[in-house]
Amino acid sequence: MKILTFLVILSTQSHAGDLIFKSGFEQSTLIGGNASGITSTGLTLNLNVGSSNEVIALNENGSFLFFMNVTVGQSYLVSILTLPSSTNQNCSLSNASGVVPSSGVNNVIVSCDGADKWNEMNWNSGRWN
Repeated sequence: MKILTFLVILSTQSHAGDLIFKSGFEQSTLIGGNASGITSTGLTLNLNVGSSNEVIALNENGSFLFFMNVTVGQSYLVSILTLPSSTNQNCSLSNASGVVPSSGVNNVIVSCDGADKWNEMNWNSGRWN
């Protein structure tokens, strides 16, 4: 005896308006960049997105990444909270604010100048560094 099993799927036509999206499932991405010129520890950056903040410490040169998921289309702002502690370095940011694109942000640049070299003469300016 042969037994045949039939699978019958009853469905109704679906429309795009029938889809339900829950909050939290919006497309999100990350924000990061590259740091150069850091000669000591203590540099901290703050990422502000809406009412959310994340602080990270950068202790060496190279790439960095904030771990906060950021919704595409939101405005973001990266700022320096503290400068490197053991030197008199100044640091600046480039591409530190904007609206988050779907590809994410990986071009925030942290540039720190050289530490004070009190024992080196800058012959071009005629003064000590």
